[in-house]
Amino acid sequence: QQSRQITGASGYYEWYVPAGFWKVTYAKEGYIPAESQVMKVAPQWLDVHQNLLALDNRSEAALSSAEGSVILSFTKPVILDDILAGGLTLAIGGAEAEKGLYRFDTDPALLGAHEAFYGELLNRSGELAGVHGSENVGRLGEEDITSLSVITNTLSLATMPETVILSALERAGADEAEKARVIGLKEKRLSVLESKAKKGFLHEFVPTPGDEELFEGRVPMDIPGFSLAYTPSEYAEHIRGILAISERCAGYRFCALPEEAFEDIRLLISDRAVAVERLRAPYVTILLEQPDLCRAFTAYAERIREKYKQDRLTTKAMLERYL
Repeated sequence: QQSRQITGASGYYEWYVPAGFWKVTYAKEGYIPAESQVMKVAPQWLDVHQNLLALDNRSEAALSSAEGSVILSFTKPVILDDILAGGLTLAIGGAEAEKGLYRFDTDPALLGAHEAFYGELLNRSGELAGVHGSENVGRLGEEDITSLSVITNTLSLATMPETVILSALERAGADEAEKARVIGLKEKRLSVLESKAKKGFLHEFVPTPGDEELFEGRVPMDIPGFSLAYTPSEYAEHIRGILAISERCAGYRFCALPEEAFEDIRLLISDRAVAVERLRAPYVTILLEQPDLCRAFTAYAERIREKYKQDRLTTKAMLERYL
């Protein structure tokens, strides 16, 4: 018998060897050589198989599915760690794509071309969402957006009278700089509100509290940087401010909700931009401008408006009970 054998298509081979320690070496043109483990003889060893890896790093894979999973069946043995180490790209195209066969490339030049192509797609797709500081409402403050829906969990700083702000900040021991900051923010927000209400509409959806919540100090105030609750007299003064704005701005609509829609979140919704504001620390605003997302938020606001709409006289009578 010969120590070197060339197998047939089946790969069958055999040797009869004296007792000792042996191993088998496998080689084929176009493949990476391999060795078996060291085997002690006797006893005899059967089915000593070894898969060879092709030197060509391209492999064909059949794509199929079963029970909700995706299965890739390779036509050649591959070392998956080696493929993933260089980045794995699934290139779909050509006649083979119709058969569900796809090629995996690890060539650096091809990977660079794929990366450049998808990078360009990302650049053209635009920003899905941006995270900003609490005072940044992005495009929502621009004049070309004339209608806005605001869904929040308490009366807004924009409609809060300055006397109420100062009363609350005095209780909190705020210094003059903090007072000036909050008053400046209130004026900025009121300017946006009045601009929308005069050129289009601003619908503000706010839950109205029961007497127990109000007198127990459980109705939060929209004053960034402070955790404060209304006193009954402060809440009444704020309601007077809202009624005054309603008389002054025909496009302002206050919509009472039976309960809060979200805890510590305010939504500012238009058909071209949406802001999601966090009302407690850390104060951040998530801005969305993706058209499909804006349409979804707009549809949500329209459903709420349709469900809880009231005429102005009914709303006024409901608010006046707090005075």
